[in-house]
Amino acid sequence: LLAEQKQAEQLLRKSADEIEDLYNHAPCGYHSLDKDSVIIKINDTELAWLGYARDEVIGKMKWHDLLAPEDAASCGATLMKLMQYGSARDQEVRIKRKDGTVFTGLLNATAIYEPDGNYKMSRSTIFDITERKQTEAKMIELAYYDPLTGLPNRTLFYDRLAQEIKKAHRAGLKMAVLYIDLDKFKEVNDTLGHSMGDLLLKAVAQRLLDCVRRETDTVSRIGGDEFVVILPDIEAVQTAKLVADKILAALARRFDIGAHPVHISSSIGIAFFPEQGSNENQLMKSADAAMYQAKQNGRNQVVAALLSH
Repeated sequence: LLAEQKQAEQLLRKSADEIEDLYNHAPCGYHSLDKDSVIIKINDTELAWLGYARDEVIGKMKWHDLLAPEDAASCGATLMKLMQYGSARDQEVRIKRKDGTVFTGLLNATAIYEPDGNYKMSRSTIFDITERKQTEAKMIELAYYDPLTGLPNRTLFYDRLAQEIKKAHRAGLKMAVLYIDLDKFKEVNDTLGHSMGDLLLKAVAQRLLDCVRRETDTVSRIGGDEFVVILPDIEAVQTAKLVADKILAALARRFDIGAHPVHISSSIGIAFFPEQGSNENQLMKSADAAMYQAKQNGRNQVVAALLSH
C-alpha cells in the first residue's frame, strides 16, 4: 500500500510539473489577479514579454500598472464588466514593458467566485498581436494611400470628399476642390528618367502639404502627375483662390532633384460646393474641366469653374 501510495504521489508530482511546464512555456501569456487586481501568478512567457523578473511583479504590481496610460484609465470599466458577466473577451490592450516600450495584447479573462457568489479573482490569457496590428496597418496603407508619396489615393480621396460634402450640406458651409496637373511632367521623365520623376512627385507632394491646413484639408494623388486638394469649411470663394495661387507659386520654384535643378509649373482648376456640384462626381467633373481650361489658356495658371449644376 505504501509503495502504491508513493507511486501515486510521484505520478501526481510528475503531472503537476508537466502542467506547470506547459503553463510557463505556452505561446501565450497567463496571469492571475486577486480581487484587488494584484498579480498573484504569471507565466514565463508573459514575464519575458514584459522584461520583469518574477519577484518584481508577484504581489507587488497591479494589472493597470502594466498598461499604457490610455488603457489604464479604462481598466476599471473592464474589471466591472468581468465581475458582472464572468468574462471579458477579445479586449485589445496596450501593455507597457519595463523598458517603456509598448506592445498590443489580446486579453481574455475569466472571473472566479467564492462559494457565496462574491468575486474572488480572475485568470487571463494574453496574446502578443503587435505583428498582426502592424500587418493590418500595412494593408490599410496599401489600400488607401499612394505608395510613392504617402498621400491618400483615389479611393480614400473620394471617401473623404463624400464625407466633407455631407458635412458642408448639413452645416450650410462652402467647400472647394482644387484639381492640380503638373505641366510638361512627361518631359522630366523622358529626359531624367522615371526614378527622378518619382523623386519630383514626392517633392511636389511635400510642397502641396506645406500650402494647406494639414489638420483639416486633404491632399491626394489620384494618379500620374495629378493631385487634388479638398478645402472644407472655407468662408469665401477668394479663400480657395488664395490657396491655389500659393500652390501655383510653390510649384513654380526650382526643385533640386539629386544633382539636377528642375523647373515645372502647374495648371489648377477649382470647383466650389454647392455652386459647381452637389456630389463628388459633379465637383470633380467641374474641377477637371476648369483645370483643362487652365492648360488651354497657356498653363501655369488657376481657373475657377463657372458652370453650375
